[in-house]
Amino acid sequence: KLLQYAERVWGITTGEDTARIDAAIEKTRDFFESMKVPTRLCAYHIGADVIPDVVENLKAHGMVKLGENRDISPELVELMMKDCL
Repeated sequence: KLLQYAERVWGITTGEDTARIDAAIEKTRDFFESMKVPTRLCAYHIGADVIPDVVENLKAHGMVKLGENRDISPELVELMMKDCL
């Protein structure tokens, strides 16, 4: 889906798959930042201290297989959130 997004939204059609995905993410981040919409959790004063609560809430609500392919676990969400701080 990210490759489709890269092509259909940003016109990114050349390069390796991972490079095209990275470019689409960067362009998306740049777009939102240009609209004065922060793209990092820390900009919303969300720190590492809330991550365990998010993970536990996902588990408590049975949200343990996320994503299009149902392959994103709460533990992976934890890692992704840490990367976004």
